[in-house]
Amino acid sequence: MPESATLEQRTIESIPRGTLSQSFGHVEDWTSIQLAYQVCNDRLKELRAVGALDEEGKVDANKLRNALKDNSSLLKWYGWTGTGAMYKAENGKAVLYLSNDVRNNLVLRPENIEEAVRQLRQTNDYKSSEEDASDVIRSVSAGTTARVEYDARTLKLVKDNDEWSHFVVDTVNYDKLAEQGYLNDEQRELAERNWGNGKAYNKGTGFSVEFKQYMAVLNAAGKKTTNFCVLTPEYVKQHAKDGAISRVSWLFDFYYNSDFSAGDRLVDSSNGGLRGVRRKVAEGDASQNVPGDAKETADPDYKKALDTLLGNPQEALKHLDDKTALGLLQFSTAYYTARQQ
Repeated sequence: MPESATLEQRTIESIPRGTLSQSFGHVEDWTSIQLAYQVCNDRLKELRAVGALDEEGKVDANKLRNALKDNSSLLKWYGWTGTGAMYKAENGKAVLYLSNDVRNNLVLRPENIEEAVRQLRQTNDYKSSEEDASDVIRSVSAGTTARVEYDARTLKLVKDNDEWSHFVVDTVNYDKLAEQGYLNDEQRELAERNWGNGKAYNKGTGFSVEFKQYMAVLNAAGKKTTNFCVLTPEYVKQHAKDGAISRVSWLFDFYYNSDFSAGDRLVDSSNGGLRGVRRKVAEGDASQNVPGDAKETADPDYKKALDTLLGNPQEALKHLDDKTALGLLQFSTAYYTARQQ
């Protein structure tokens, strides 16, 4: 596999919205796909560029408010990330392998993506090969992948349903003692790798500058907490008992508290996208080099979708699940929050 590039070596551009396969089809070099922490770091860079954040981490509330209103701001970007999420049941315990090396995102490996997307659509999980899973397990020793053995108690999980759960990160009190009800070592490890500098949490020096500044910005934007979402331990023990399963990872925008999911499977979402090097496709041949059965499509008609939803609410209710209902609630909250600004 190719050597991974540093963020400074990458040419990062926004990828058009579409399914995961469509977005992946626009990536020239798959190792350029941004990890969640890199998107967060780029958001900090953008805020510093417009004067909303200084080098010491002080936030200018007015300039931050203007940035949040700017539709072109990276603060409003949300979509799939290169962060790898593999789960295994080991010795009767649920284990998450969270990788900040896109080469260990087994769904996004070029040789896997068509089959991975097919399985995620049909069975909700991608069952990776033993060889691929071994690659991820070996990467733990290199420091690019975190191995976290967990249950509901160790990660202080809030159960959303039988499939998903999450733990809460307080954007002010994240560094207080675990004994006082705040983040423990396992939670700090995952939080630092996701919203910080992408490396392991350092018990000696604590959270990175990047993590502290990101939490400060979230708090200044009125976000008192953010969430890290994982598969429930019970789900992992049931579905990964005979081999590793992988999911795609998703980073939300600031209106949704910059929540992160290490257990997403909605690869057909028309609102998703990747960030990486844009593929140059010849005019009139937009379908070239797009994996699987995915084809380039026009921007989705949001008004039509909303009219359909509201036109027959009783029928729409039949298609809701807990995650979609929560998303609609957050969507409405974001609308009214924006109107009040």
